Amino acid sequence: MKTGIAPGVKIRWIIKAFIADRIRKKYPNAAKRLQQRAEQYNRGVDLAEKYEAQGRVLIIAPDDTCGIDTLSKKPGM
Repeated sequence: MKTGIAPGVKIRWIIKAFIADRIRKKYPNAAKRLQQRAEQYNRGVDLAEKYEAQGRVLIIAPDDTCGIDTLSKKPGM
């Protein structure tokens, strides 16, 4: 797994936190879930890695994305 923060990740997190704060009053549950999304994702990744170490699952994923943002929404990527 990569270490450190990819370019743009911190900005996206700040934007999501700002949006969550803005909608907190009208949609408190949605705001709470939005703020917890990254933690929940990381727990899922940790659990998958634990299961892989135990031989319970096989994770099929590239070790290196060759600098390509795997979450890109750009056509053709």
